[in-house]
Amino acid sequence: MRGKIRYQKELQKTYVIAEECERDGVENYFGQMVLRGGIRGLSGCEMHLIDGQREIWYDITCMQPLEQVFAVKEMGYPDLKNLLRQVIQISAEMEKYLLDSRQICFEPEFLYWDLEKERAMFLYDFTEEKPESNIVRLAEFILERTCHEDEEAVNLAYFFYECSAKESFSLKEVEQYLEKDTQNTESERKLSQDQIREEQDRKEEVETWTGQEKKQEETPLISFLPENAKFGKQKETGLVCVVMAVLCGISFLIFRRYYLMTGWEELIWGSISVCFLLAGGLFFLYGYRMGKREDCMEKKDTCNSMAGNGLSETDRSLNQEEEFWQWDTEEKNTGGNKEYDRAAGKTLYVGKSSFHREYSLTEIKKGSEKEYVISSYPFVIGKDKERVNLSIREHSVSRIHARLLEKDGSIYIEDLHSTNGTYLNDLPLEPHDRVKIKRGDIILFGNAEFAFR
Repeated sequence: MRGKIRYQKELQKTYVIAEECERDGVENYFGQMVLRGGIRGLSGCEMHLIDGQREIWYDITCMQPLEQVFAVKEMGYPDLKNLLRQVIQISAEMEKYLLDSRQICFEPEFLYWDLEKERAMFLYDFTEEKPESNIVRLAEFILERTCHEDEEAVNLAYFFYECSAKESFSLKEVEQYLEKDTQNTESERKLSQDQIREEQDRKEEVETWTGQEKKQEETPLISFLPENAKFGKQKETGLVCVVMAVLCGISFLIFRRYYLMTGWEELIWGSISVCFLLAGGLFFLYGYRMGKREDCMEKKDTCNSMAGNGLSETDRSLNQEEEFWQWDTEEKNTGGNKEYDRAAGKTLYVGKSSFHREYSLTEIKKGSEKEYVISSYPFVIGKDKERVNLSIREHSVSRIHARLLEKDGSIYIEDLHSTNGTYLNDLPLEPHDRVKIKRGDIILFGNAEFAFR
């Protein structure tokens, strides 16, 4: 946007004000059409005559500039697609009312975004002169803030940048690209759904086939010693056989005392008892011996895995403990200015520059304090976790409330036209005014109190 710009807050509304607007730019057909409102996508504005100067007041309440919305969060494909569709829509609206789309402010610092509705609001520049479209600035910003891990977003960002760099730029090319992309995604979704159905059908066929095989395998086999039997079951089988032998022996003695039995009957009964006894003893001894052998093998494997390079388990644990204490002692002696590389077994010096000073924001609550280290600049404060560096869970804090900046070794605080304002030592800050702060200052973000240290 051309000309002088200032921000002003009145009650619950925030305005960006364009000063010293020319009369011809305001009173001509184009200016009057915009001032009357009703153009979808353009921010509401009013003309005020102050000290003989015409000023345009744009209402930007509850909105943030695009450069601040994506200062922390990178633009993914859905964000980029939504933004470009709204750029196409505002250009169509301008053509509908015979307005020049080159008068729209596409600069990221003057393109405002409604975080609640995920909608862009554009400002109309009332300056009479009509330079080339500033949409190249928007394309450069998109290219810089696009998430480079999102392949679709990267392709769309580069395509938009190449189109905006042409002399005969037209948004129709971007619109056609988006339409083709939506068609391709819909076809890919249909293909993926068909593939999912085919995979489900295959799984069902495999499950039915495996179920039939399991039924065939589960048919009982009469065998005293199954091949895949556990050794514990073999010991149990041996004990059962011994019990059966004892019962047969007891019953044999009872029948022999109270009933008359022939020699063959006594021989058969006794042989059955002896067979049960021998079978039980063999089963039990075999299961017990094989179980012991398997336990020894498992212990041997665990010892080998723990021992590593020929060390015993005890030596290995002692070496690990010694290494840990050595690292801990070395870190304390260096005061945190060294970094221990466990993989290489070396200590690398990564000392800080003498010009680098670490600051923090300490949240002050009743009975407790919580410190947040300021790791980078700009450091954005708000309650939108995805778009800020420090998220504050407080109803009086805006989604993007304020930010800290570093310039020439000094730290500045800037209120981003928040709803409940930012206070420095009980003094309110004007929106977008950068004020220098020092250690010990008390900052209020709405009702959240912090100390700068």
